[in-house]
Amino acid sequence: MMIYMFSIKWVLIIQISDVLAQECFPSIPTHTVVPSCPNTELELHIAHYRKQCYSLATIQNCTRPLDFRYHCVLNKLSTKAVELCAPRIVSQGFCIHFDEHTGILAENYNMDCTKFSHPCPKRFLSSDVMQYKECTSTIKVSSGLNFLGIKKRDVYHGESNHWIIILAIVACLGFTISIFMIFHKVFEKTAKMQMCSHRKEQREEMKMENEENVLYDVISAEAPNETSLMLENLNASDSASFQTMLKQLDLDKYLTLFHDHGVDNMKAFCLLTQNDFEKFGLNKGQSLKCAFATEHLNRPKFN
Repeated sequence: MMIYMFSIKWVLIIQISDVLAQECFPSIPTHTVVPSCPNTELELHIAHYRKQCYSLATIQNCTRPLDFRYHCVLNKLSTKAVELCAPRIVSQGFCIHFDEHTGILAENYNMDCTKFSHPCPKRFLSSDVMQYKECTSTIKVSSGLNFLGIKKRDVYHGESNHWIIILAIVACLGFTISIFMIFHKVFEKTAKMQMCSHRKEQREEMKMENEENVLYDVISAEAPNETSLMLENLNASDSASFQTMLKQLDLDKYLTLFHDHGVDNMKAFCLLTQNDFEKFGLNKGQSLKCAFATEHLNRPKFN
């Protein structure tokens, strides 16, 4: 009979805990951060009196008034102790934490209290979690950080992940910058090589051009051109013949005669300067006529 009643009791507790695993907003305003949870019976009685969860139990609608109890547990991140009034739940051997956003208590599956140095039973009510001190050990924030809990790895696991992410980002940035510097050096070296090659080609072209100019000057100095020889051989008789031709022929006939016969003296006279025209007794009009003829010499021949 006793075993039967005990089984019914635990079934009812499990059913109640399933109902309580829902949001309970009346619990949210009751939670306060405390330095630590009660460690003695006296401290627990003082906390019960200070919190007065029994007065709120009659007006909340999350659970039965009898199950709306005082709790002192860790927050979800296990970084601080929290006092609150909340529906109690049944734990399957794990520490309890409070979710500040939903206002419910839940099991912390990262903290199996059955494996602690002072283990908890495989099943217990959340309102009794203060009996298992290692479930309420947390971080105290002061001038430094003291990790007082046995499960240190669980407490600062999130912080370690942050540092890993930061180090990974720094490593990626360092690698990217190194690759950029390598490409920059290669590009700079290639640009310098191309510039040196271009300058070398320019120097070689200038050298060849200078050599050609020197050779041309030497040839010109050693072999006077045909025009210079013709100008030196002009005489007064040639001038008279040229004057007569300019007077008698208009420009078109003069050009036709010039192109058809290619008279050397005519070509030589057309290459004279204004001063040379005056020396041979040619007037300005005749020199202009010859200038027009000279201009036409540079055009294609008449058909």
